[in-house]
Order: sequence, then structure tokens, then C-alpha cells
Amino acid sequence: MGADIIMLATPEIGGLPYVVSGLVAAGGLAAALSTADGLLLTISNALVRDLYARDIGHAISPEQRVILSKFALLGVALLAATVASLKPADILPLVSASFSLAASALLPAMVIGIFWRGATRRGAVAGMLAGFGVTVYYMLANTPALRLALGLPPTSALWFGIQPVAAGVFGVALGALVTVLASLATRRAPAAPLPHPGIP
Repeated sequence: MGADIIMLATPEIGGLPYVVSGLVAAGGLAAALSTADGLLLTISNALVRDLYARDIGHAISPEQRVILSKFALLGVALLAATVASLKPADILPLVSASFSLAASALLPAMVIGIFWRGATRRGAVAGMLAGFGVTVYYMLANTPALRLALGLPPTSALWFGIQPVAAGVFGVALGALVTVLASLATRRAPAAPLPHPGIP
């Protein structure tokens, strides 16, 4: 029996009315839909606002931006449905990998940028690229299909025994270190104070 069937059948096995099974199913479906809806809205708005409106179509009205966001949402949803229909892996490893990638790319720059005034734009970008890069490398280097295609040994070369879906721990640490070092290297020296007019 599948895990989903067991979860839905548990209330009835425990002697509860069948309505409880319906509530459990409705709760799971609502949680999945709300999460997917939030992510789709975020992705579509980011594509239109940060990529198109800023770099391509500078003079677009708010109404055009809303319309483009809806079309972008539809395109992203179709792309996600296509990838899901191919079933490249179970959903849990994919979700874990997505959180690792997001944490390694965004968390160090965001936290350091908020709590440290010495952070610079170049430092944040360098930290994001370093964290994201090492996380992607670790995930790809431990993918059995890729190792087989490259002629590498099938056994994974794990660092400290950490699974590839949790590679964000390396990305966050490296991203924070690179953000600090790059910010220190690219930070401008404070300007010298101007002399008072009455002082020679």
C-alpha cells in the first residue's frame, strides 16, 4: 500500500467517521495548492518585475505589468506541470533540493546584508554565486546517472556523509564566507572629512 493511501485510511482504521478522511484529504490538498500558488505568484512577478520591466520594457504601465504577470504565471505553471509529468524523481528529494538551492543562494546575502552594514553589492553577488555553485556541484557530483555517464565510480563521494539533498549546508557556509571576504575587499574607504572653513 502506498503512503498516501495509508494516511487517508488512518482515521477510518482508527474508528473515526469517514468524514474525517475527507477533511484530511482536503487539508493536504489545500496545503499543496496554497504552497504552489504562492510560489507561482512569486516566480511570475519576479520574472516580469525584475527581468522584463527593469531590463527590457522600461515604460510599461501597471496594467500591462499585471497582464504580463498572468501570462508568466501560466507559462511557469505549464513548465512545472511538464516537469512533474516526466517524474524525474520523487517529490520529497526535489523539494529538499529546491530548499537547499534557495538557502545556499539567498540566505547568506540576505542575513549578512540585514545585520552587517559593511556588506556590499559585489560581496552579496559573489556569495550568492559561490553558495549556489558549490551546492549544484555537490548535487550533480553525487547523481548516479551523471556519474555513470561520465565513467566515474558509482559510489557517491559524500562530504562528511551528508546527502546531496542537504547540500545547502555547504552552500550557506561558503556563501557567508565569500560574502564577508568579498565585501571587505570591495568596500570603499570612508571619505576624509572636509576641513572647517574657519580652520586653515
